[in-house]
Amino acid sequence: MQPLQENGELAEADEVQVTADRAVKWSASIGGKVAGKDLVWKFSKLAASGKHPQNSERDLQAAVRKFGLKMNVKIEEAPVRLYNPSTETIYEAKLPMICPVSFATAIWREGPDLFESIFMGAEGKAGAQRFWTNARENASWFKAAAIPESSYPGLLPIYLYGDDVDAYRNSESGAVSAIGWGCDFGYKNEAMLQTLLLCVYAEYTACEHTHDDIMLYACEKFKQMADPHINHPWHFGGFKFMLCSCRGDLKWINGKFKIHHYMRNKDEFCSMCSACKKHDDVRHTYTDFREGSLHKQGRLSNDEYLASKALEDLPIPMVNGGVHLCRFLHDTTHSQLLGTSKVLNGSVLTYLIEVGEFGQFPRTGFYEHGLQALCRPAYLNFKAWMRRHGLAATQPRFTAARLNRKHRGQFPCLASKAINGKRVSFWLANICVQRLQRKDATNLDELISTCMWSYCAMLREFDVCGMVLTTEQAALLHKYGSLHLLSYAHLRKLSSQTVRKQLLRSSFCIIPKHHFLQHALDESMDSLINPGVYNLLAAESWVGSIGRISRKVHRLKVSARTIERYLCVVRLHLTRQKNRLRRQV
Repeated sequence: MQPLQENGELAEADEVQVTADRAVKWSASIGGKVAGKDLVWKFSKLAASGKHPQNSERDLQAAVRKFGLKMNVKIEEAPVRLYNPSTETIYEAKLPMICPVSFATAIWREGPDLFESIFMGAEGKAGAQRFWTNARENASWFKAAAIPESSYPGLLPIYLYGDDVDAYRNSESGAVSAIGWGCDFGYKNEAMLQTLLLCVYAEYTACEHTHDDIMLYACEKFKQMADPHINHPWHFGGFKFMLCSCRGDLKWINGKFKIHHYMRNKDEFCSMCSACKKHDDVRHTYTDFREGSLHKQGRLSNDEYLASKALEDLPIPMVNGGVHLCRFLHDTTHSQLLGTSKVLNGSVLTYLIEVGEFGQFPRTGFYEHGLQALCRPAYLNFKAWMRRHGLAATQPRFTAARLNRKHRGQFPCLASKAINGKRVSFWLANICVQRLQRKDATNLDELISTCMWSYCAMLREFDVCGMVLTTEQAALLHKYGSLHLLSYAHLRKLSSQTVRKQLLRSSFCIIPKHHFLQHALDESMDSLINPGVYNLLAAESWVGSIGRISRKVHRLKVSARTIERYLCVVRLHLTRQKNRLRRQV
């Protein structure tokens, strides 16, 4: 009998086959006999015995809690200010949190090799030595650190990450926020082992002090992890932790840390420079990507930013954790794949459709109908290109609505997920290069091809380069990125001069994420650290998993129950990783 999905429909046949195959393999691996203490055995008995079958939820929670806590991870309750929507008051409550010190200790007790694989990843101690030696020479945030060079092979750079995710749709509870931490060197690990959970809380119970209180707790724990005078077990392996960065999308960084106020016209639009949205001199605006732009000359150092703010206005990790301003990282996943690529892909695809690449575009009738009719052959062309290159993507079909282009006055913005958007970008670059090779290619074709190709070349450098860049790699990455930004800005200028039915009308919108890409490129030139390794693709998968876990628990105990279930799930991932390491020996 086929299992049911959450919506009551039958599951896909291939999913059933995968589940059955795994069940047979699991049964064969244990010789067909399940131990009495096995988790699967315990789950199979739920509601199958006893007087009251309705107690199955209670029994399930008990089994999950017992299995997850076998790692001896300590769940602490930290004082956090929350909001009570019933009384509209702020009160102090005890929020359950997974102690990072206890979590790291539990992983070490599972095995030093497992500890190293999670926190060192594929880099290893040689990669750590190379990273910190380069940081000492080139990274402004580490040059003054009083850490001996002998500690570099085992020094682990810790990051804090947070995001919100829809858990209870169409209800008052809405989204939950998940905050986690991990090590920069583990960027190639699977999602559940790359970021480790700190806490979860419902957004409707949060007030303006909630995140700051959590950060105070986290920074205090990371100080304990970095303290050489505390006898941590990982010290015997030569490892030491250091809080180095905070990650998240631009909305999270602005809302939680009160920096990079990208929605303002002026008044600290960007916390790292004097750029603004509107100014009489365009060289002060964030749309000027030239080397001689005035906002680029007025960039702030970390010390200058600290001196310009009152202590209570500074982010908690900056004050209590020593995180530098440039280390509040807006990653390439949100900045490019979920940000600038949407307006880029939408504008280029709209241009190709209007110019007749996929069929003659009608010059009469409703604009939306003509665009919609040619979206289908464009999508078929994209799918054919995917098959030729052996690629897979779940990009839905192109439509005028998904392009946000129902008339010529709307700026195109192609809705897509991160990897799907990346696939679309490379396909569009291929189409543009082919157009440029034709005899009737125009100057506009050349400019759009340059913009699209340089963007894809920059993404390729993000992917193929290691964590530490050579001088040549950094220069090439900066060259491609700058070429893309400059050509994009020129296309925006041309678009602003078009009227009526001319090509490029209302296209190539410049958004704040373009400006923060410029900062990332300049920082990579200075520090020789690849910004591509700070992408949050795995973190997005991780926070989605946390959201799915939180949907299964009662909303009144979402923080505690989500942690209990998470520990159960992460223990399974740790066991699988440990077995994988054993097989490699």
